[in-house]
Amino acid sequence: MAAPLIVSFWMRAAVTFIDTVYAAIIGDAAVASIGLTIPLEFIMIAFWVGLSTGLTSALSRAMGARQGERIRQYLAAGWRVV
Repeated sequence: MAAPLIVSFWMRAAVTFIDTVYAAIIGDAAVASIGLTIPLEFIMIAFWVGLSTGLTSALSRAMGARQGERIRQYLAAGWRVV
């Protein structure tokens, strides 16, 4: 289950690197603006990974206990978040 996450993080890092290279052509202010947004990107990643991990854990417990109504609630919550 970790492989898709690793690929996702590598792709996100590659996009940031390519953006930085392109911004270097534009100027210093463009590179600085990318540098200022990287912490916000990490906060969003941490929030999403934490939320999806918690939802996956709760959903798997409900599936193991065969709690149909709770499974539907978790799935609905997941779709609202997405």
